[in-house]
Amino acid sequence: MTGRAASLPPSGYSTPQTLFLDGDAPVARVYPERGRGPRDFHFGRLGLSPVLTGELAAGFARATGPAGTRRTIPSADGLFETLRSFANLILTRPRPAACVGELRAGYVLELRMLGTREGNAVVLALRTVLRGVDGVPNEFRDALYTPVRATNPRAAVQAYTEAEFRQIRRAARRIVRAAVTRIRAARAEADRYLSGDPLPGDACFRAGTKAAKLAYIAVHGGVPRRDSGKVRYSSCADRCGPRWT
Repeated sequence: MTGRAASLPPSGYSTPQTLFLDGDAPVARVYPERGRGPRDFHFGRLGLSPVLTGELAAGFARATGPAGTRRTIPSADGLFETLRSFANLILTRPRPAACVGELRAGYVLELRMLGTREGNAVVLALRTVLRGVDGVPNEFRDALYTPVRATNPRAAVQAYTEAEFRQIRRAARRIVRAAVTRIRAARAEADRYLSGDPLPGDACFRAGTKAAKLAYIAVHGGVPRRDSGKVRYSSCADRCGPRWT
């Protein structure tokens, strides 16, 4: 057989470090297969005990390292977020697990009882991170590797029947039409007042009446208000003076 020889690392190449400490907290550095620079994941942010934090970080580094299955930044980010969800679950317990040896099946059972994609995602993430880790209790491992059932979409809850929805829509249309009619009538009344040519004998166009108020709102977009937001006059006649008080 003939062909092109596989490319080899340059002389003196060494595998980059993927797990190190930032102070006392472990940090996993992920080098994606292509296209982007590395990204650091700070496990001290999970809030767990130092031992359990280190164990999860080591499992994460294996899963995202050269021989791992999570070799892109988005997949590594998703894995870290599911571990954060698991950490939040642990921290709700009166006595949170301090190491993998203290993990109990109840954690997994609680995730499965949720019946959600998020719960199943955490279970699958734990399988990835804890694969090959020594000291995991058998009861926890058995619960973890029980087949994950597909989540069934929740049926929509109907608060109203279709006939009731039709009645609601009809009532809403009546309300909207009535509101549009009132708005158009008020706009016409304000325009007539602003034109300075009221209908002969129409007393509603005197200053201080409803038409005057509508005209002010049409021009200024609202009634006069103080800095506190309260209306600055108690009647329209008050606003007709030289100053607002």
